[in-house]
Amino acid sequence: MKNYSKIRLIAGLIVVAIVILQAVLLVTVQAANNPGTVTIGYQAGADDKNLVLAHKWFEKELAQLGIKLKYVQFNAGRDINNAFAAGSIDFGDLGDPPATIGITRGIAYEIYWLHNLIGESEALAVKNSANIKSLKDLVGKRVATTISSTAHYSLLSALKLEGIDPKGIKIIDLNPADIVAAWQRGDIDAAYTWQPNLSKLLNDGKLLITSRHLATKGAPTSNIGVVRKDFGAKYPHLVAQGFGGKTAGRNVAMVTRKGCSGSPALIV
Repeated sequence: MKNYSKIRLIAGLIVVAIVILQAVLLVTVQAANNPGTVTIGYQAGADDKNLVLAHKWFEKELAQLGIKLKYVQFNAGRDINNAFAAGSIDFGDLGDPPATIGITRGIAYEIYWLHNLIGESEALAVKNSANIKSLKDLVGKRVATTISSTAHYSLLSALKLEGIDPKGIKIIDLNPADIVAAWQRGDIDAAYTWQPNLSKLLNDGKLLITSRHLATKGAPTSNIGVVRKDFGAKYPHLVAQGFGGKTAGRNVAMVTRKGCSGSPALIV
């Protein structure tokens, strides 16, 4: 009986050792199949991506896999394109115009997520002192926007819809933060830009037209998520996890924003 008990004890210890070894091997394999750090390029704005960032959903998921998450903020989509071209980020969010430009220029990324259709979060603001009451009043005025952005595309779309030649307007290329500074100095009369900088222009200005209005006229814009092609091919499970985090962010946003619940895409 004693020998039988010893055999059972030894067998039990062997089983435990095998289970522990399998767990160690699984962790080792997972670690070997994961990068040490994931880098995400983002822009300030009002969409599901910023909810994911604020609540650290993706960060928590990656931490369980032993992966560090690094966020890098950029001023505009064109800067994110440059970062992808340099290979310094794995994920990024940008508008459809700069994404189209990036793809046509051969930047090796692919779209994996639609953040939102752009609504009131981007708009054309005009200074109260500029006496601009319609789009036609922009002729001869100084209008700032960020070239190659969704805001720039919307500005050109608005002018086209009204039959206004952009050459008759002095369009100034500025990043969003610089737009605020130029506005406060009195260097510009109007600006097409996005939140959170847009609201800073309304202390002494008003909205003339929004991207939501332009979308109803056939000129919609959107923010999308892109991932480096080689990263997505090597770590598809991480792309899926990023997608899951954004799904959670969208669900929260859609039930907290009036009129968005049940929409095919979040509109902000």
